[in-house]
Amino acid sequence: MVASRHAKGLASNGPIMMALEPRLMFDGAAATDLTFVQHDTNTGALDGALAIAGTSDNKTVYIGSIRGDSVLVYSRNTSTGALTLEQTLTDGVGGDDGLQGIQDFSISPDNQFLYVAGRHDDAVSVYSINNLGGDDHGKLTLVDIYSDPANLNGVSGVVVSPDGTSVYAASRSSESIRVYERNASTGKLSFVEDVTETTTGADTLAHVFQMVASPDGRFLYATSVNSDTLLVFSRDTSNGTLSLVEYFRDDGSTGNGGAAITTLEEPREITISPDGKFLYSVSAVDAAITVFTRDVDTGELTVSQTVTNGGSISGLDGARGITVSADGQAVFVAAHDSDTLLTFIRDTTTGDLSFQSSYTNTQGDGKGNTISGIDGARSIVSTSDGGSIYVTGLVGNSWAAFNTANQAPVISSGQIFTVSENASASTAVGTATGTDPQGNTLQNWAITGGNGQSLFDIDPATGAITVKSGVTLDYETRTNYTLNLTV
Repeated sequence: MVASRHAKGLASNGPIMMALEPRLMFDGAAATDLTFVQHDTNTGALDGALAIAGTSDNKTVYIGSIRGDSVLVYSRNTSTGALTLEQTLTDGVGGDDGLQGIQDFSISPDNQFLYVAGRHDDAVSVYSINNLGGDDHGKLTLVDIYSDPANLNGVSGVVVSPDGTSVYAASRSSESIRVYERNASTGKLSFVEDVTETTTGADTLAHVFQMVASPDGRFLYATSVNSDTLLVFSRDTSNGTLSLVEYFRDDGSTGNGGAAITTLEEPREITISPDGKFLYSVSAVDAAITVFTRDVDTGELTVSQTVTNGGSISGLDGARGITVSADGQAVFVAAHDSDTLLTFIRDTTTGDLSFQSSYTNTQGDGKGNTISGIDGARSIVSTSDGGSIYVTGLVGNSWAAFNTANQAPVISSGQIFTVSENASASTAVGTATGTDPQGNTLQNWAITGGNGQSLFDIDPATGAITVKSGVTLDYETRTNYTLNLTV
């Protein structure tokens, strides 16, 4: 982050007064430096914590458990990132009969409905989200349950299309993707079609697992664990129906020009960059990330990078969860077998990833905190405000909260300096001061504007302000100056 303030002063025989008024500017740096904030664990409702999702207003986080058969609703403190439990819904209680074995969540684009994949109930449940503010904000009310043991057998993934008109449910045991039409007002669903290996003509949907839609809603991507396959479907935006475009197999039998892709064995979660130009997948068996360049017109993919353990990277074992930050500058990976959250800086032009850091359960975060809650790290959500990362711990029956460290420093206000109008070049005027929320040393000080910009210099490393060489400070001509400072 960069902090910017206006510095006002009196030159020459009168004092130069630095009356600094804050004006913050984001510097665009990827927020991959994390601080552990909080965790929670229990063997009841959080038993087998797996699914996770956050509302677009950044005020609510939902966590679902595959063994606890529960949806937990947490309010989020948007300043600190801390979560507070507000509501718990459990299968078999109060009409909630579709929550056995919760595997996945999806929130409608309008933030009005939550869709829940209940794997052991072979069901998709629909809940309305309270968006009225107050104590009940973010809480859930059951709308309907769609159960079909034949065609939703072992439902493991659910996603709402970006236009909000369709819902897709991936069923691992039925080896199919069910397409629903969605009523935007009520959240209710109507059956459209089942996409199966028979309808696609390809042996590709064994244990179909997770899906993601392109930002424009014209394509749907899915992983098939037992087929070691990543599938590409085109989507008819008028009715939501799907048509197979291509698929990639770990053995290279198709896709990627027939070349073997050795990082797609049992692919798990997938995610797409906000600009829609890149897709990222993780493989638990290969301990790998595969980066695909995506043709936004055809939906087709081309492998552009693979990231595996080696060198500075050693925590990708059992990689299962992946997400891209809202600003597109960072990628986060949850690795189940190593109990680790890994962060990568993302090149927004090429899509390539550069390893940044890793955070492992029971280890330190580098800031004096011991990390808890990511034993069996499984799924991740990054808030759209860029402030927090939340991770579920499948083995630890837990979750953990991290805050991004990319917060703006604050330049101290009320600094007053004096300088003589006869001051020579390099005469010290004073040193600007400030604080960094993460305790880092302030650097890259700069004078970016103001009517005194041409008369004064600032040391980038220390903030020390001096008189420029070759200038004259004439009290009779001007008695005050303005400097715009950034750090």
